[in-house]
Amino acid sequence: MTALAFPHPTEILEGRYVTLEPLSLDGLYEVAPKLCVPEVFAGGHAGGIAALPASPEEYVRFFVDYCPWLKGGRSYMVRYEGELVGTTSFYKLNPATESLAIGYTAYAPEVWGSTVNPDTKYTLLSWAFEHGFSRSEFEVAGRNSRSAAAVSKLGATLEGELRRNRRMADSSWDSTLIFSILSDEWPQVKAGLLSRLGA
Repeated sequence: MTALAFPHPTEILEGRYVTLEPLSLDGLYEVAPKLCVPEVFAGGHAGGIAALPASPEEYVRFFVDYCPWLKGGRSYMVRYEGELVGTTSFYKLNPATESLAIGYTAYAPEVWGSTVNPDTKYTLLSWAFEHGFSRSEFEVAGRNSRSAAAVSKLGATLEGELRRNRRMADSSWDSTLIFSILSDEWPQVKAGLLSRLGA
């Protein structure tokens, strides 16, 4: 059996509407003005509104330390209709449990509610389950109701809540909601996503 691993660092993942390109500094500078806005941080992203950098340039420096691309994960820029509109990542690879996590996701507000998130998740989940993983996990900030609703709409199961385990940038505490999708659930989840994508 081939050892479980993340995609090759240079691999581009092609979705139906989105393309997931390996994270780069050039890409971060391009997308930063769309993500360095109060709407993105207000729901709890990256520590909440108090963590909002003062400028797109500061956002790039902040994000390099925040995301898992230098910590063994795989981070991507999300391209839609020719423009970079967000970021997302694979992380928490665990070969013993055949699992990984999907997260560190943020999108420009103008693509909220579009096909971008379902297609991004479809692309990542397809890759994971087609490459031998049995469990895909999502960790969502408790106060990020938009993200929790989006993950639930995918068909993921809410497994529980880690209470008061997440320190926010304003020194308040938040919880983490744990969702998952298992390989034997993937056919049904996949069908639902394809229906949403008009396939």
